[in-house]
Amino acid sequence: MTLRKAYSEMMDRIVVTGQMRERILNRVQSENLEGQLSEKTCWQKYRKYFAAAACLCLQQELSHGITQTAEISQHSHLAAQQEKAAMLAAVHPGKK
Repeated sequence: MTLRKAYSEMMDRIVVTGQMRERILNRVQSENLEGQLSEKTCWQKYRKYFAAAACLCLQQELSHGITQTAEISQHSHLAAQQEKAAMLAAVHPGKK
């Protein structure tokens, strides 16, 4: 038996009396439900914006990390060239 069928059978057994119906309708009328949004509804409404903001944050962090990595790599490459030049100058004092 599928869940849908079981649910339908259970709902078919429920009987709402006139008094119950009146209490439910009065309660619905007394509540101001139009202006209120549930937390789930609010989240669903703005979910795509949160996802876009998260993507932008990741992009920013990745580009910053790549830039820093490139700068460190360039700096270490330059330091290695300077060290190599200093070693060559020490071994061969007259050459550049």
